[in-house]
Amino acid sequence: CYMVQRGEVRLFKVVGDVEKTIGFLQSGDFFGEMALLSNAPRTATAVVVEECVAYAFNAENFSQIVSMVPSLRMQLLRLFAKRIYNLRRQSAILQLSDVSIRVADILIMLSETQPEGPNGEKILPSNTDAVANWAGITIDTARRALKSYADKGRIEVFPDRIVVKNLSELQRLVLSLIHISEPTRLDVI
Repeated sequence: CYMVQRGEVRLFKVVGDVEKTIGFLQSGDFFGEMALLSNAPRTATAVVVEECVAYAFNAENFSQIVSMVPSLRMQLLRLFAKRIYNLRRQSAILQLSDVSIRVADILIMLSETQPEGPNGEKILPSNTDAVANWAGITIDTARRALKSYADKGRIEVFPDRIVVKNLSELQRLVLSLIHISEPTRLDVI
């Protein structure tokens, strides 16, 4: 198990011949703890994106430090709660049949963890490939959906980031589209 002290780490799984990005971790984030706690094999691969310093734990020292540091226990509980929330959120997104709504909702989900920029925008450390992975669609389909939002001035797409210009507007758009195209949908997380 590892805790990122500084830098950024990308987690991914290989499905078939394709790398599927699971997420990006930064200072204070853990990875590998589930395998350590459940004594199971790892289910993902971690790669350093930005120069990184991380603490490595084995089962014994991880158990000791968790029992001695109450704030670490709370941090892990928050992490597990966040992961459960994200899984439920991703599951709800994948149930959306309209790909453009799915892509917009993914942008909203990714925006939730990012601070606002100087003009109220959200800068997502993500790209078209990652959006395609999250949405369960091809890169070309993701590219078309993102281009549609970019053409309307709602987002800007760069090779290493996506800028959501007005998150509230995107949220209102998604909610209105969900009610039009998904009338039986009762829960929006």
